[in-house]
Amino acid sequence: MKKDFVFTFSTQIIVLVSGLIVFKLALLQFGNTGFSEFSMVKRNIAYLYTLLLLGLGVAIPRYIAKEIGSKSGEENNVFLAACIILFYSLLTAGVLLFGFQEQITALLFGSQSFSKFIFPLFVSLAGLSLHGLFYAYYRGKMVFKTANLIQLINIGILPPIAFLFAHNTEELFLYTGFLMSAVSTPLLIYIFFTEKFQSGRSTHFIATLFKYGAQRLPADFGLASLITLPAIFTAHTEGPLIAGYVAFSMSLLSLSGQAVAPVGLIMLPKISHLLGEKNFTQMRYYIQKLLLFALGISLFGTILYQSFADQLLYLYLGHVSDELISISKQIMWGALFYPFYVTMRSVVDAYYTRAYNTISILLALGIFLLLFTISHNVFNSLVIALSILMGVTLYFIKPLLTLNKVGK
Repeated sequence: MKKDFVFTFSTQIIVLVSGLIVFKLALLQFGNTGFSEFSMVKRNIAYLYTLLLLGLGVAIPRYIAKEIGSKSGEENNVFLAACIILFYSLLTAGVLLFGFQEQITALLFGSQSFSKFIFPLFVSLAGLSLHGLFYAYYRGKMVFKTANLIQLINIGILPPIAFLFAHNTEELFLYTGFLMSAVSTPLLIYIFFTEKFQSGRSTHFIATLFKYGAQRLPADFGLASLITLPAIFTAHTEGPLIAGYVAFSMSLLSLSGQAVAPVGLIMLPKISHLLGEKNFTQMRYYIQKLLLFALGISLFGTILYQSFADQLLYLYLGHVSDELISISKQIMWGALFYPFYVTMRSVVDAYYTRAYNTISILLALGIFLLLFTISHNVFNSLVIALSILMGVTLYFIKPLLTLNKVGK
């Protein structure tokens, strides 16, 4: 278990550094305008990817780990069902993106001039989806070395490499998607040739995964909206340059969640496995330790950034505008609450069949939209919404600290 945490955290550190590097490369290689374009497209890809995956990122590891824990031998049928769902999801996304290209471009970017990004965006989405499929599969089997290796290559190494071939932001996202697909496709072939599947059983798991994932899709969509809408709203009100600054700052907030994500990535299948074994004492122990960690890391990270934001951004990007520094500091107050949610949501999803995270997210999103409509202040609305998200999550976690039976 300790080795899994060490390896996962090490991988995530490299991924975080890589995420910072690609923003730096975008600024150096494409200038301020290209940097803003890159930030906007990257944020929208993350948004659409959430919809495309249909909650499978949680459903796959949960049900694979649970089937292994109960010794049913059907974990591979779960993966087959997930492949079928993802195929039709990608097909639907392609039809919508290319069939309503102008409308989607205007909605996401505030300008139809961004229509040149539709094809690269779809290719990136396809590559990310294949990556997410295998990453979830190996997490569910608790083969964390393989899962982390896939994460390291696709998310840590390939995005910076794509800059070597790209002359503009369109080519960058195109090459990134192709590279990820080139890594993931052989994995798909390998699994189907080396593992045993029962195609008849996949129908049962298609319904199970879809029902479980669909309940969580509003939560994934809501969280993606909470992270993406500030930049989209700013694009419509302040223009693409300021929207790019907001998108970059929201990416920093996302990175604060990614910094603690390894804990949740491991605990989701671990708690699901213990759930299959009905080992409630061990489950309670892990949850209590995780809660203390989440609270501590959220407080520490926020104090660190608010104290040294100017120096950190200067070291990272070089000369930056005062406006970018100010925007990032306002948004990063959300780091008091967002890493806590990222850490603890895996516990909620692993233990409860009902999608309680959906309730938390939709409530937070509704509050954000209400406050923004009233105040037109993106920053305050976001931070208050994230504080609500943390509070509701804590409400659902509290009963688990004394649990002795399976949740609903």
